[in-house]
Amino acid sequence: MKKVRSRDGFTLAELIMAVALLVLFSTFIVKIFIRADKITQKAQALDQAVAFSSNLADQWRAGQEVEEIPILAMADAAQNLENGSKVTVPVGRDFQPCPSDRAQYWVVVTLTELTPVEGTASAGQLWQIQIEINAADSIDQPPIYHLKANRYKTDTEARP
Repeated sequence: MKKVRSRDGFTLAELIMAVALLVLFSTFIVKIFIRADKITQKAQALDQAVAFSSNLADQWRAGQEVEEIPILAMADAAQNLENGSKVTVPVGRDFQPCPSDRAQYWVVVTLTELTPVEGTASAGQLWQIQIEINAADSIDQPPIYHLKANRYKTDTEARP
């Protein structure tokens, strides 16, 4: 008569294989979570940059002079902003001016006067503001966000 062995549990080899598969899958999952966190941080930075740039451009297009825009006035940058020149303002994570050594982002503002097409009568001037936001730690990288906005000023108004 043959005795049949009954299995009460898993063998050592089966347990080792189960743990190995668990470790393998968990490393992939951790990598996915790390990548998702980096993408989320980039998306948050882009969202803040878009909101900040749009707000700055809207203030300027609404008629506020560059000297009166709070972010430029706080950084004393507006007085250096002339036709075609660039002004760089260091800002922190909250997009408020800060010292250069603590900057998270660099905001580059350029104000240019666009020349009218030859042969057209113009009773004013067309100005363009360019706002570019770069990450402070990645100088060689393309900007996080770039925005251009135009504003028409009549001859009775002063320079924007």
